[in-house]
Amino acid sequence: MNKIFLALSILAFAASSCGADTKLSKNALYRVTTGQESGYVRIDKKAWLGGSMQGTFYVDSGKLYADIRHVTIKSSRGKYYIKGEDGNIPIDDVRLYTAPAFQEKPATWQYRDSVYKVKVKKDVEYGRAVGYWADFPDSDEPFLGIYMSKMGDKKKRELPLTMDVYMPKDKGTATRPLLLLIHGGGFYNGNKTNAGYEEWGRYFASLGYTVASINYRLGFHANKASIEKAGYRAVQDANAAIRYILHNYSDYGADPDRVFVAGTSAGAITALNLAFMHQENVPSSAKNEGLLEDVNPHIKEKFTIRGVGSMWGAVNDLSIIGNEDIPIISFHSTGDPVVPFGADHPFQDVFGNELITPIMYGDGEIIPYAKSLGRKAVLHKYDLPGIHSINIGEGNKINHISYEIQYALRDFFADVMLPHPAHFRILSGSQNIRIDGTDVKTATWSVEGGAIMEAGKSAAKILLFPDAPTHSVTVCGEYKNGLTFKNEVPL
Repeated sequence: MNKIFLALSILAFAASSCGADTKLSKNALYRVTTGQESGYVRIDKKAWLGGSMQGTFYVDSGKLYADIRHVTIKSSRGKYYIKGEDGNIPIDDVRLYTAPAFQEKPATWQYRDSVYKVKVKKDVEYGRAVGYWADFPDSDEPFLGIYMSKMGDKKKRELPLTMDVYMPKDKGTATRPLLLLIHGGGFYNGNKTNAGYEEWGRYFASLGYTVASINYRLGFHANKASIEKAGYRAVQDANAAIRYILHNYSDYGADPDRVFVAGTSAGAITALNLAFMHQENVPSSAKNEGLLEDVNPHIKEKFTIRGVGSMWGAVNDLSIIGNEDIPIISFHSTGDPVVPFGADHPFQDVFGNELITPIMYGDGEIIPYAKSLGRKAVLHKYDLPGIHSINIGEGNKINHISYEIQYALRDFFADVMLPHPAHFRILSGSQNIRIDGTDVKTATWSVEGGAIMEAGKSAAKILLFPDAPTHSVTVCGEYKNGLTFKNEVPL
């Protein structure tokens, strides 16, 4: 008896999903199918007597815009019928239309838009290490004068290593890319607030990055070995700063798989070595300075550098560029007297530079070599003789070139993070809207002035109602790397 009752209950439920027991409501939209056609019916008017209803039938004829008819719907013996000229047409299936779930996403397009307010943590200590000094304010004085001013301060001591960290205020943002900024100063002077660095920190944080501008160990004696050691210590410190940020994820939210580094002059040299130098490439003169991870050795976080920004940078060993497949964007003046554009000794404006400095390979050598290896590499070349920091003008102030570099870095890093952005295609007259983009992880759809018949990650099938005042489709989603997108298309 119970089995019979259960079977009858199931049949009653099935009948209610498609028959007259489904009570049709005024202004509601229903998906209907007959033996001849299918589409959507909106009930416009219900009769007081006789059980008939007036409605608008949006017929799916395979086109983007539905054919439209005004119909009378009647019920009889547990079924609905559409009244036609040649008799009543049975409705085989009728069910309330429910739009698929839609999840709103912000249109934060590839970290190109300033969408976040910014907060700053000043003087965060990311480690301690033995060196001469880690902070020597930048100045317009010629380098020889700067060098002489510190001649009597060459005693090593344990130094605190600090950084300023710029972050979006929004705690709800997804895991953020990390941008490490490394100031210049010839491995002798400069600090994390060098001209332009605070502005860059705030700008990239407003795009959604965690940005760290670091101080690092400075100082050397006037000989080749001491200069090479100074350069290596800077790489150790930069490596330690990245691992510290990643280790303290709850504070900084940085993604170990999306690390970018950028620097100026000595900072660019450090950024390039940080990205491409392996332990076996360390100069023999610097072997006694320890391993690359010997600052903060207790922090074991691993990371992947996705891109390098080099502003008048160079390397001692050009072959290290082949160690990693990391995109590089470079900025350099052909007549740079401090860091060579091609292959030469640095500090051309210092007497005896060839005796105390190694041959270095500037951006003019690095970028062609990287391209020959099939790497993504871009060079912005400036034909300005006798000028080193071309983005810094009189009074140690940034100029328009600083903003050119800022936007070029933004676009280059964004392209690295998302090389295949989503493109939306609507074939003329077709019901199908497609997303072309291999990096799309999820997508949800919404339509105004119609109905969504099918929806998925890469496509949706829609039917528009001609009598609706407006027609548009909106798709929101997320890329595999956490970026979100939103696209609204009027139709």
